[in-house]
Amino acid sequence: RPQIVHVHNTLPLLSPAIYGSLAEAGAAIVQSIHNYRFVCPSANLFRDGHDCTDCVGRRLALPAVVHACYRDSRAQSGIVAAMLVAGRLSGAWRCEVDTFIAPSRTVAAAIAGPEVPPDRIVVKPNCLMTDPGSGGSGPRDDAFLYAGRLAPEKGIETIVKAWPRLAGADSVCRIAGSGPLDGDVARAAASEPRLEALGTLDRPALFAEMRRARALIFPSIWREPFGLTIIEAFASATPVIAARLGAPAEIVEEGVTGLLFRPGDPTALAESVDWASGHPAEMSEMGRRARQEFVDRYTAERTYPVLLDAYRTAIATRRARCGTSASG
Repeated sequence: RPQIVHVHNTLPLLSPAIYGSLAEAGAAIVQSIHNYRFVCPSANLFRDGHDCTDCVGRRLALPAVVHACYRDSRAQSGIVAAMLVAGRLSGAWRCEVDTFIAPSRTVAAAIAGPEVPPDRIVVKPNCLMTDPGSGGSGPRDDAFLYAGRLAPEKGIETIVKAWPRLAGADSVCRIAGSGPLDGDVARAAASEPRLEALGTLDRPALFAEMRRARALIFPSIWREPFGLTIIEAFASATPVIAARLGAPAEIVEEGVTGLLFRPGDPTALAESVDWASGHPAEMSEMGRRARQEFVDRYTAERTYPVLLDAYRTAIATRRARCGTSASG
C-alpha cells in the first residue's frame, strides 16, 4: 500500500486503467509528462516537417489517423487515438491523477485543459545528476557545436544551409551525433570545409567539445519539451544559439545566456553565428551567466525540493478529494 506512486509512461505497455488500481490502494498519483501525447498521438506536435496542432482540442484525433502520424500507420494511429478518447471519456487523468509534472512551461501550456487541470500541473525542469564542471575560463575556438540526433525535426538542415551564408570565413561548426541524416551531413561536410562531422561522442568527449566551443547551436524545428543538451552547455559555461520555439525559447534568455533565431531560417541562424563570432567578449560573458543559470536552476540539488513539493501537493490533493488520508 504505497503512499504515493509516480507514473512516467502508460504507453504502450500500460493504459490509464492503472490509475484505478493505484487509487484503490490509497496511493496519491503523480504523472510525469515527457511529451505531448495527451493532445497528440505522435507525441511531438510535428508533421511533414512543420509544427502541427491539428489534433489539439479535438475529442477524436482524426487528423493523426488520416496522416498515419503514429509509426506511419493508420491502424496504429487509430489505436492511440482511441486510447486517448477512452482516457478522456473515463476521466482517468482528470479524476485519478493528483499532480502532473511537466518539464517546462511549454509542455504545461500545451496539455492544460479539461482533462489535465492547470492547477494540478507542476513545472519541474530536468537536471544533471552530476555537475560536469565548466572547465575553467580558457580561450574558446571560433567554432560552434551541434550535439544530438541527426534527424529532420532537430533542424540539421538549417545548419547545413546557414553555413555557406556566413560572412566569417573561419567559423566552424562541429556536428556530433548520428541518425537518419548521417549521409546528408557527411555530404554537406564534404562540400563545405567549415562543417565537421564528428559522429557519436562519449560524454567526456562531448563535454570537451562543449568547453572549447563559442556556442552550442540548438536549431530544432519542433517544440522540444525541454532540451537537456542546453543545460549541459550551460554547465560547461557555453552559451546557446537556439531556435525560438518550444522549451528552448524559455530556457535560453536572449542576450543573457545565448541568442535566439527564427526556427528553420538559415539566414537568421547565419546572422546569429556571425554576431557571435564578432563578439567573443560578449559571448564569454553569456557563457559565465549560463553557468550561473545552471547552478541556480538545473542541478539535482535545486530540482529535488521541487519534486518533493510536488509529492506533498499530490498527497494533500488526494486527501482533500477522498476525504481520508493517503495510506502509508
